[in-house]
Amino acid sequence: MHGKRKEEVCTRFSATVPPSLLKEFDKLVKSLKVDRSKGIQIAMRNFITEESWRSLEPGEYAGIVLVTYDHSTPGIDEKLTDIQHHFLDLIAANVHVHLTAEDCMEAIIVKGNGNKIKNLSESVSSAKGIKQIKVSVVKMP
Repeated sequence: MHGKRKEEVCTRFSATVPPSLLKEFDKLVKSLKVDRSKGIQIAMRNFITEESWRSLEPGEYAGIVLVTYDHSTPGIDEKLTDIQHHFLDLIAANVHVHLTAEDCMEAIIVKGNGNKIKNLSESVSSAKGIKQIKVSVVKMP
């Protein structure tokens, strides 16, 4: 059976979500022309991929720490600057973007030890006013 994948038995489970989230999810899966089960499978695989950086193998990595935050939160700009100053050996560049009158985005380009990148991202995500953080890294050869 070279080239054919053995069919995996599926498990049925239930989940509790707010109605507005389900409505938004159903609208998206319909636009993708997949059913809800397939949409959940896609979302789960994406979640696993996106969060796998939290358990990086030892080594050197390069990537980006993308952060959106509420600019009106007192002290947030100074806090983000202070955190980045503690990780100068990792940070290759930083781009600041004004999204709205209240929201900003920081793109922190990193290169270095995977555990230090993880520590940087955890420090940033714990700051008050952070709305979202996304880390994307690749292992360096």
